[in-house]
Parts: sequence; structure tokens; C-alpha cells
Amino acid sequence: MNNSQKQKIASTVIRVLLKRFETFPIDATNNRNAPFHEAFLKAFQKNFDEKVSDIPFFISLSSWFHGFNTTLGQTFFEKVAHIVSDGEKREYTSKKLGNLKIYQAQKNKINQIMTELSNSERIPNLRKENKEIFSENFGNLTNAIDFSADVFIEDDNSITAIELKSVKPNSGEMKGEKQKILEGKTALKKNSKTKKFIFTLAFRSIQHIAIKPNIIRLVS
Repeated sequence: MNNSQKQKIASTVIRVLLKRFETFPIDATNNRNAPFHEAFLKAFQKNFDEKVSDIPFFISLSSWFHGFNTTLGQTFFEKVAHIVSDGEKREYTSKKLGNLKIYQAQKNKINQIMTELSNSERIPNLRKENKEIFSENFGNLTNAIDFSADVFIEDDNSITAIELKSVKPNSGEMKGEKQKILEGKTALKKNSKTKKFIFTLAFRSIQHIAIKPNIIRLVS
């Protein structure tokens, strides 16, 4: 990375930290929305001995930490990815850039692939799926489903679309991602026929942020 990119990442880290400092729970006096949490956690009092001395504050801190995780997942990782790759977030939805078009025959083929995958009648196979979908380029046009790419990189020769996910996605979530990628890459290929493209998932793997004076290190 060049110095400009490093400085932009450092600024992003500082903004995240400042925002989380503003919401850090000083005490639990405002913790009025989790009475059952507190009651249930008392059953674990022995496990908390010498580790957690203040259960109400622990609940407030847990809520704060959940918000911190959300900020990292929805803001920080995306912005860092954009800085490193010179990419951007791109949303092909009715409310943003508008839906791209695919052929109805392609949508039908994608639905067939998803059904067969769900029923264990086939296994994922990138080359086979692409061949089947891209050969169905005829008939009436229809809207592709709403899809987005957390990181979208385009140049004169290629398009790379990346969806950032947590390292432990659930099966229902991945089913939706699979269909979104199938329709998304079909629409992108139809829209940019001459370009090579990749539409893929990336898993956030930064495990630790170490902060020292004038230095911010991202450790994978």
C-alpha cells in the first residue's frame, strides 16, 4: 500500500474509534431494557466469579460490543476494501442504480439450478453453471433480482464484484447469496459482453487491530 492509502485507512480507524468512544457505557444506570437477561445471567454467577463483577454493566458492555461488531462489518471492512482496491459499493436495485436485465430463460435455468442444489441433485460446479446459464441468451427480458457488490472494481477489460461476508454465514444466508451471484453475474455479463468478470464472496479475516502512536497495523 502507498502512503495515501495507509493514511486513509488510519483516518477510517480513527472515525470508528471516536464514534464508539461516544457510545461506550460508563455505567448501567440506563440499562432498563434487559431485565430478563440480568435474571438469567444470575444463574451463571459462579462462572462469572473473578471475571465479571457487575452483571448489569456486563450486559450494557455486551450491547455496545455488538454494535461495535456491526460497525466493523457494515462500515470499516467495506471502506478499507475500497481504499485498498480503488473500488466502490455498487447496488443494482430498484431504489439505487436500477435492476439490470436478463433473459427469462436464464432466470428459469437459475431457478432450476437452485432447486437441484437444494435437493442434492447436483453439486456446485462453476464452469457447468456458467455454460448452462449463458447459453440461455434468448427470448423475453426480465429484471434480475436486486443485487449488490460490497466491492465493485471495473476497468477497460474486466469487472470484479465482491460480496463481503462474515466467516460463519448460515446456510439460509448462503442460499440467497448463491442465487444473487448467479443472477448478478448473468446480468453483468449481458450488460458488459466484452469484459471478463468475477463475482465472488470474500470472507472478512482481519482478527485484530493493534493501535500504537502514529501507527495502525491491521493484522490478519
